Amino acid sequence: MVKKAVLLILAITCIISCSSSNDDNPEDAVTSITMKIDGVPHTFQALGRGIDLMEDGSYKLHLNFGKYVTSPYQEQSIVIIMKYKKKGKNVIPEFIYHRYVDGVSFDGNFVEGDFESNVSVNSNKRFKATASGSLTLGGQTVTISELKINYVYEDPFD
Repeated sequence: MVKKAVLLILAITCIISCSSSNDDNPEDAVTSITMKIDGVPHTFQALGRGIDLMEDGSYKLHLNFGKYVTSPYQEQSIVIIMKYKKKGKNVIPEFIYHRYVDGVSFDGNFVEGDFESNVSVNSNKRFKATASGSLTLGGQTVTISELKINYVYEDPFD
């Protein structure tokens, strides 16, 4: 009788642990890219991703996000380039923000300014990170705060 009770407890424990939420489980996640740019809330769309094989045998991840409106004079985009599967604080070497608003362009790598990031998931199924920072170029300062990226890939990388 005790053996059956122990087996039942083990079975229940296994079922609970196998069904609990995993931070790298895309079935439980929805793609969202939100942030404040100069204090104004924005939502971007995931535009694509890719992986390049580097000469040293490592892989480089490219993520593309954008916000386009009906006017070609109001576009914004972000490109993140970093090592595939690398996680942690300040591991993004390229965070390129582009904005073209009313004939005024801003293009820059926020890592060259005051930028902090935390990548918590970087897998074949999903990318999840938070970041904030500011960059000054050509007399213009752009501040990105409360950036939250949860990009669930349509098809996992092989």
